[in-house]
Amino acid sequence: MTYQNYNWAVESTTSVREVRSEGGYYRLCWCATGYSCVEPKDFAVDAGTMKLVGPHHNQSRTCFSGAPCSATGITGVGLSNGDRTMVLRYCDTDLYIARFPNSGYSDPAVDNGTTVTWAGAAATIVTAPGGFYKLCWCAASQTCTRSGSNFQVEYGLLYIVGPAPLTQSKTCLSGEYCNVTDFTGYGLSDGDQMMISSNCGDPNGIVARWPNMGISQDSTANGSAFFWSDYVTSGGAVYWMCWCSNIFSCDRADLFNVEAGLLTLPGPHLNQERTCRSGTECGFGNLQGLGLANGDRIMILNQCGSSDLLFGWPDGGISDPAIFTGTEYAWGTASGGLYVTGAGGEYSMCWCSISAPNCSSGEFFRTELGIMKMIGPAIGQRKFCTAGQVCSITQFSGYELQNGDRLLISPSCIPLLSSFVFGFSNNGIAIATGGGSRFDFSGRLTAS
Repeated sequence: MTYQNYNWAVESTTSVREVRSEGGYYRLCWCATGYSCVEPKDFAVDAGTMKLVGPHHNQSRTCFSGAPCSATGITGVGLSNGDRTMVLRYCDTDLYIARFPNSGYSDPAVDNGTTVTWAGAAATIVTAPGGFYKLCWCAASQTCTRSGSNFQVEYGLLYIVGPAPLTQSKTCLSGEYCNVTDFTGYGLSDGDQMMISSNCGDPNGIVARWPNMGISQDSTANGSAFFWSDYVTSGGAVYWMCWCSNIFSCDRADLFNVEAGLLTLPGPHLNQERTCRSGTECGFGNLQGLGLANGDRIMILNQCGSSDLLFGWPDGGISDPAIFTGTEYAWGTASGGLYVTGAGGEYSMCWCSISAPNCSSGEFFRTELGIMKMIGPAIGQRKFCTAGQVCSITQFSGYELQNGDRLLISPSCIPLLSSFVFGFSNNGIAIATGGGSRFDFSGRLTAS
């Protein structure tokens, strides 16, 4: 008996090409040298069988971005524990999938080679973009290090359900409703949800003043449209759009771990403070924010979004249009330089964008950017003195009053109508003591 060796080489070369056929049992069909051995029909002698170890082709599996991924029920011939699968854009290449655990390199197969997981012990989640990717196989008996060139057998497709690309960009406006439309991906469906966050999957990434902690209502339009049921009054910034499939409850921040892109929110930064003094013109500059613009306005209110006006503020508390790219604001200059004569206290500074549909009244000024500290007295105080006696006004109340403030007794505080009252010492002007709460008029009061 003689023995012969056969290999399958690239034609006209001596290099051996790896077999990439699907696993199966095949016949060994023989043809003698010297005869035409070109067509399958020329190989008429059945010399036996060959077992080709490997997976069957055209298998497909599905995973969800935002969840751990596993492939079960893999079929083939001679599969064994320790086989590995690598998810690639194309087998036998180094075209790896972004944000796939371990660069797509699976854990060793179990269940006789029929089950593979990716970072199974740690349950690492897939956050790759949605799409179709190749399932590439390497036998346990081969060198299966983490290199795409070791995974030459393509046996099917892995379908990742999720947003794509992960570089989508959307814009909303602080103080208005936010709607995200034309959101794209693979396998998206109604009921998916989006969370706006400073860090996807992180409970500490919740954005202040975004409705429902940033979590949208159920998506519509086959998963391409998201909305929030109330006005967004968060600070101007760029935030992550974090996605969650409707297969999950999507009621916690840690379930929104897929970074789908960025959402830009023009608006002022929050928690800013400014100070004005009652009885003077009020204005300030250097407002901080993102996407501020000339023509933006600020309204002073007790509560942003309300229609209750504050007494003593020019133009109902609405500033003149902002200048210097939305960073400088003033009140009353457009009306002739009117003074602010409102009561001392702390008030909300409420912002409305030039791009908003309407900035005509308090209900449209929804974004509270910070506090306006108005230094001055309380309004409506009632004090009493008696003619013929020394006059002292005590318990004079207000906000951040101080020694050295002055008080005038006059028939009116309107500049065109004010005057001195005869009979008060020093023309009726007293200097505050007691931290601004006491005024003493020296001498006896003779005014009537």
